[in-house]
Amino acid sequence: MVMLGAVKPVRRFRGGEGRAFITPAAISIALICSAQLMIVIDGTIVNVAIPSIAGHLRLSASGPAWIVNAYTLVFGGCLMLGGRAADLLGRLPVFCAGIALFTAGSVACGLAGAEPQLIVGRAVQGLGAALASPAALAVMTASYAEGPERNRAFAVWGAISGGAGAVGMIVGGVLTQSLSWRWIFFVNVPVGIAVLCLAGRFIPHGREYAPGQRVDVAGCVAITSSLAAIVLGLVNGGDWGWRSARTGAALGGGVLLLALFAVIEARSTQPLIDLALLRRRVVVMANVLMFFLISGLFAAFFFLSQYFQNVRHASPVLTGLAFLAMALPFAVSSQLTPRLQDRWGGKPTLLAALGTATAGVLFLAAIGTSTSYWAVILPGLVLYGSGLGGAIPVVTVASQSGVSEHAAGVAGGLITTVQQVGGAIGLAALSALSTAVTQGRLASSQAATAGPGSAARAAALLAGYHWAFLADVPLTAAALLLSAVALRPQELRAAEGAVRLPVA
Repeated sequence: MVMLGAVKPVRRFRGGEGRAFITPAAISIALICSAQLMIVIDGTIVNVAIPSIAGHLRLSASGPAWIVNAYTLVFGGCLMLGGRAADLLGRLPVFCAGIALFTAGSVACGLAGAEPQLIVGRAVQGLGAALASPAALAVMTASYAEGPERNRAFAVWGAISGGAGAVGMIVGGVLTQSLSWRWIFFVNVPVGIAVLCLAGRFIPHGREYAPGQRVDVAGCVAITSSLAAIVLGLVNGGDWGWRSARTGAALGGGVLLLALFAVIEARSTQPLIDLALLRRRVVVMANVLMFFLISGLFAAFFFLSQYFQNVRHASPVLTGLAFLAMALPFAVSSQLTPRLQDRWGGKPTLLAALGTATAGVLFLAAIGTSTSYWAVILPGLVLYGSGLGGAIPVVTVASQSGVSEHAAGVAGGLITTVQQVGGAIGLAALSALSTAVTQGRLASSQAATAGPGSAARAAALLAGYHWAFLADVPLTAAALLLSAVALRPQELRAAEGAVRLPVA
């Protein structure tokens, strides 16, 4: 049963026997899913375009990683701020502010004439996404009771949140090759404007602002600065030297800022993260699992796109289309997951999905210069996509288990924060590993001055990508082991119960 707040009257289009098939609730969910699709796509759409952007803007060695991470870092660092703002100020105004910022950032990225401008535009996009995404998830949480209904709703959400990453690769390839890399950003503008025009009519406002309530800006600054410092150290550690003072200062400063964030939250009367939420074991476990899964997924998108173009010399379109083998199984698997949960239970479904994903990563770790796409890469993408499509909806539902509506924005912000933070840290760490291996191979072959198209350089890049995928295996395997050993079946059964949430 859908439980949306009051919306303005709207005509209902009717099908056979007078049943309404286009309702305010359906339009509301379609709008927030469209916004989420746009937000998630922009986390990966740049991956295929990076070689074109690098040639046009003359990117620095760390430029590609920062173009990706400027978005994910600000997105992840400000998500809790966005979730808290949605709970205090209302879902609708925060959602609209986020979409407006995201659209403005997209315009800035499309018009960028230099690397710093593009990175700043990506950061603005990330801030807009951080405001819009948890507000949208709060609408989803408040709209459906816990149980099979919410499981099905989050299966759609999970399909969008995970599968859109692969769709982004495809769209990015087509736009980059047929038009220009700038259109991977301009394409957001009409979507953002349309969502803004319709949101006020169909999306419920949620709770009103209560006097005396405030947003924890200090906590937001501390956590965002902490993550930025850690990723800075990981991305630049190879160039600076892993034992250098700059690397140590960045990583050490990030850890100290993380500790400061914990102190701020413990002393705040209105913290960014409700500590009571972290006392729910299933919520904490779900967020840890999501960190492992997304760390590997973001890195897989990045390195596979670079592998196809830099080693196999595929076009941007072919590179994007190659990811259909991941996107389609992800979408199908995420839709089947609620039925499997109803039949098998949450834990068996999750373990089967994680086992499938681990097998897929093992296939991808075998990539080489002449590796068969059909015999190795295709099965790896299918297994990996199917496994993540089954696991992510289960984990997302568990992260919202038993959460009341007044904390729904924070809970939604927490799980999405973990997705972005996991993606940024995973990509930074595996990029550092890949770069170190590549530079070592170039030095040993005395080909450091080799051109970008040389065989020696391609072999060195391949070695780096290979080790990045090998390092991806323990991340997915750790999620499988943790689920098998530490996750209790009754915790996921609780997430399937029919406990109805209060409605604003």
